[in-house]
Amino acid sequence: MKKIFLSFVDYSLFLASITVGFVTAAYPAYLIALLRGQNGRAAFQKVTKYVFRIMFYLSPSISKITVIGKENLTACKNFVITPTHRSFLDYLLIESLIHDIVLFTNKPLTRLFIYRHVSNLLGAHIAADNSPASYFNLFDDFKRFLREGASVLIFPEGSRNSTDKLLAFKEGAFKLSIASNIPVLPIVILGSDKVYKKGSMIRVDAQPHEITIAILKPMSARENESSKEFCERVRGVLQAAYDDFGLELKSL
Repeated sequence: MKKIFLSFVDYSLFLASITVGFVTAAYPAYLIALLRGQNGRAAFQKVTKYVFRIMFYLSPSISKITVIGKENLTACKNFVITPTHRSFLDYLLIESLIHDIVLFTNKPLTRLFIYRHVSNLLGAHIAADNSPASYFNLFDDFKRFLREGASVLIFPEGSRNSTDKLLAFKEGAFKLSIASNIPVLPIVILGSDKVYKKGSMIRVDAQPHEITIAILKPMSARENESSKEFCERVRGVLQAAYDDFGLELKSL
């Protein structure tokens, strides 16, 4: 019962944070940016980055968030971000570190307009359907966003993983990186799956857990390297980092 109660506290905190933070700060920042002819999405996310940080700080589910490699965030103007993926928290964790992000999703968070608008401001772009043409259109959109200075977030495993071995990577992020000449930013997230069960907001247990985010050095495709080869090289780097940081945490 305790973990159910704490899950309710977490969910209430999430709703309170986004309601207060978004309405009082993020939306006004968005509207001011629009009036000035600036990037409204980037302005909105610049505020929500701190809303999520406050939410994580207050959460009874998370004892500590450690970020390693922050200096790599400023190595380039923007990136194709390719994190490991084990929990729905992963997206929010990335959004608490980086703003002006766009990402792909194949389903809306809700059909209510206001919440869909919020998800769009948080960067979500929804494929019209599962057809190749729909994905191709998004690919072109993402190339445009990268040219405009935004970063694109793609979980290369395609779905949340529940093992210590990374799933096979999909090549889309790496094709996008090569086509746009924008580096990939690999990120390892450890501990997010210890907080919530896969596909659920019910706590795994009643204990708070530490989360570690390791931001690795940006990677670009080598000369004449195919997207498949680049994809496998990045996967190898992420797997090695995941193994190393995982062992380090277990030894503490």
